[in-house]
Amino acid sequence: MKMIEPDSIPELRYFPYVILALAGLGLLALVINKPWAYLSWAVLVILLATIGIYDFYLWEYEYGHNLSPTAPIKVPGATYQPPLFGKKTILNFTAYSYPHSGGLLAGISIILALAAYWFKRKRHEIRN
Repeated sequence: MKMIEPDSIPELRYFPYVILALAGLGLLALVINKPWAYLSWAVLVILLATIGIYDFYLWEYEYGHNLSPTAPIKVPGATYQPPLFGKKTILNFTAYSYPHSGGLLAGISIILALAAYWFKRKRHEIRN
């Protein structure tokens, strides 16, 4: 595969700031405590997660299809792209790709934000 050089991956430099901004906006939604704030935050996180997954797919596609010319093993027509999600056999090994704690916590936070939106909206409807 193509050599992985961390300095050539800009996402590794700016991603921590994106996470901090999302955390700050989540706290802001909590302070505002309005249904639209929770929904806005959840939609933003879903949008950024979708963009991030697509970016990762493009990254792994590039690294799996642009093989090193000095690779010790070359199979004509073979690609070495791991799965975006799930399990895939690549020649004589099996690659697994599943969310880890960060992805699971992000999913839980989206569910909690949507639940907060729903409960806050229902409470507002009961009052009116």
